[in-house]
Amino acid sequence: MASFPRRTHLLIALAVVGVAILAAVMVRRHQAPAAKPAAVATGADPWGAGQADSPRAGRPLAAVAASLGLRARPAGPPVTVTGTVRLMPAGTPVAGAEVAFMSDTGENTATADDQGFYTIQVASGIRWRVHARSENAVGAPEGFVASSDNAHRDLEVRPTAIVRGRVVDIRGQAVSGATVNVEVAADDRGLLEAALPMSTTADAGGRFELVSVPGALKVRGSRGLAQGVTVVEALAPGATLEVELRLLDPITVTGRVVDGAGAPVAGAKILAAATISTGGPTERLQFDAADDGSFTAVTPAGWLRLEARKGGDLSPAIAQWIGSGERRDDQVLVLTPPVTLTGKVITTAGTPVVGARVRLVANAVYDTITGSNGTFDIGAPGTQPYTVKVKHTDGEVVRDVAAWTGEEVFVMRQFGTVHVVVPGVSTEVTVAIDGFVADGDAAARAPAVASFRGPGGQVTLSNLVPGRYDLTVAAEGAGAVRVPRVVVDDGASRELKVALTPAVVVRGVVKTGAQPVAAAQVSIGGRTVFTDAKGRFAVPDVATGPVSVAVIKTGFATAWAGAMAGPDAAPVAIDLRPADGTGVVDGIGVVLAPAPAGAVVAQVLPGSPADGKVRPGDVIAAIDGTDVAAAAMDDIVARLRGSAGSSVTLTLGRGADTTAVDVVRKRLVVPPGSPPVALAQQAAPGGARC
Repeated sequence: MASFPRRTHLLIALAVVGVAILAAVMVRRHQAPAAKPAAVATGADPWGAGQADSPRAGRPLAAVAASLGLRARPAGPPVTVTGTVRLMPAGTPVAGAEVAFMSDTGENTATADDQGFYTIQVASGIRWRVHARSENAVGAPEGFVASSDNAHRDLEVRPTAIVRGRVVDIRGQAVSGATVNVEVAADDRGLLEAALPMSTTADAGGRFELVSVPGALKVRGSRGLAQGVTVVEALAPGATLEVELRLLDPITVTGRVVDGAGAPVAGAKILAAATISTGGPTERLQFDAADDGSFTAVTPAGWLRLEARKGGDLSPAIAQWIGSGERRDDQVLVLTPPVTLTGKVITTAGTPVVGARVRLVANAVYDTITGSNGTFDIGAPGTQPYTVKVKHTDGEVVRDVAAWTGEEVFVMRQFGTVHVVVPGVSTEVTVAIDGFVADGDAAARAPAVASFRGPGGQVTLSNLVPGRYDLTVAAEGAGAVRVPRVVVDDGASRELKVALTPAVVVRGVVKTGAQPVAAAQVSIGGRTVFTDAKGRFAVPDVATGPVSVAVIKTGFATAWAGAMAGPDAAPVAIDLRPADGTGVVDGIGVVLAPAPAGAVVAQVLPGSPADGKVRPGDVIAAIDGTDVAAAAMDDIVARLRGSAGSSVTLTLGRGADTTAVDVVRKRLVVPPGSPPVALAQQAAPGGARC
C-alpha cells in the first residue's frame, strides 16, 4: 500500500518515481557454503513466471551462504512486541484489527482487543513489514526491526475508499464482462489481497465498483488483449471516485528471427512483454517462430519489448511504443550465443560481498547472486549497455556499464545508522526523511524507508545509504524541528541529539476559482491531509519555518506553494486549475539541484522573472538575507516560492564573485513535458522548480 498517503509523502518530499523500494536479501549464517553461480544462471526472466519460479532464476537464496566475505544478517532471539491500532486522523482505537508482521521467512499475525491493543512475538534483528487492517480500514506497511530496546509499535489505519466507473473501448462504447482490478505496489499486493477485493467484472453497461486503498493507484481493465489503465493520483480516505476506463485496441507486430549470418531460424521462441502504462502493468506472451523464421504477434498496445531465444542463443531485446490498433512490420531479431559477463562485488574495504542480488537491466532483465568470494557470472547479450543494480542486507550500489570489459568490480557502500535522541522526551519520536542525496549522486532521490518511529524519546534510523539527509524530528506533545544535511558515512553509526521546538498547524484553503475543492490531498513534508467539504485543511505537527505545500486532486493540475509555518502565520490559499498536463507554481522560474552548500541553479526558465538576472551554475547562498548554506532543499525551495507579485532578494555565488539580485515572483504555468515542477521531483535530473 505504498499508494497510501505515505506513498504521496515520498512523492512530495523527495521524488519518486514510483520508483522502487529496496528489498532485503536474507541469507542465514548457518547454511552450508556454496560455489558461485554458474554462467548463464540468469534469473528474472521478464517473460517467465517470476524470479522465484523462473526456470532461469539461478540458485535459491538458501543455497548462497558461504564461509567467507560479508554475509546477510541472521535473525535474533524472539521478542514480544506490543502496540495500539488507531483509526486516523481521529486517533481512536480500532477493536478487532488484524496486525500482520511479514518478512521473507513468513508471517506472524495477532488480533487487537476491544481497546485496539495487541501483543505479538517475532524474531529480533531482521526487518519486518508491519501493517494493520480492519473491515473498513487499512494501514500502510511500515518497516520495523524488533529488539529488546525497540519492542513497541503503534499502528495506524485509515478508512478505505471506493473507485467506480465505466469501461469503454477506444470508440467510447461500453465494454461488458471486462476484468477490472486495482494496481498497487508489488510489495503491498499480497498484504492487501487478504483484506480487499482487488478485482471485479464490469456489468452489461460496463459499470464496475471496487473498494480501494486511499492515495495514488492505478485502475486496470482488460477484455482479452484490449487493455487500459486509469491513473488515480490521490484518492481520499472514505471518498467515492468516478472514473472512465478506456481500453486500447490490440496491436500487431510481424518480423523474423535470424542468426548472426542473417539466415532464418525456425522454431525460435519469441518472448513479448507489453507495458500498457508507465510503471506497469505488463502483459507477457510467448510463441514460436515459423519454419522460415517469421512471426506475427498480437499484443496489448503500449511499450512493447521483443526477444528471441533458441538453444541457449539470445537476441538483444528491442523495445518501442506502439499505439492503439497500430501495426509494425519487418522487425528483425538476431540470435547470437550469450556472452558470459563476470563481475565482483566488494565493500569499500575490499571485503567480498556474499549473497548479493545482482541485476542487469537493459530492455530485458538478467539476475544472479554473488558466490563465496563475491564474484558472479551471468549469461546475457554482450552488445548492449546495462544498468547494474546490486542489493544486499548491508548495502547497495547502482552503476551504468556502457561496455563490459573483463571482470567488472562493483564497490558496495554499506548502510549506515543514525540513532536520534531527544533529551527530556519520554514519548514516541518520529523522524521523517525530507530529502536525501546519496554520496556520488548529483540529485536527490527517494530512500528505501522515509519514516521511522521509536519509543522513549529515541529512534534508530537503520539501513541508510551513505549520503546527506534532511530530517524532521517530532514527538507527541513536544513539537518538531528540521535537521538538515545530516551526514551518514559508509557503514558508520552515529548519535544525533535533537532539542525539539513547539510544532505548529499550517492551515489553508484549496479552491478552483471561487469554488472550494473537497478531498484534495495536501502535503507538507511527510504530513498529508485531505481538504473538507469547504476546501479547508489543517496540517498538524509542522516544524516552524519555511515549508513547501503540494496539492493533488484527480482532475486538476498539481499545485505547489511556499509558506512560512508559525503560530501566527496566515492561512495558505492555493488555487487549482483543471488538468491539462500542466502544473502551477508561484515562484521566480528556476530549477534547482542540491549543492554542498546552498543550492545550485540547474536551469533558468525562458521568460520567467529570473531570466536575465540568474544564470545556470549560480549558487544560491542567501535568500532575503538569510544564509541557506546549511539549509535543507525544501527550506530553500519554500523561501523562493511565495505569492505572485512579491519580491525576493537572492545572494548568488558565481565562481569567486558574489552578487545580489531582486526578483519579483509570478504565477508560472508549467507546460506538459517540461522539467519537474516541484520539490516533489527534485530527485529527477530536472531538479526542483521554484
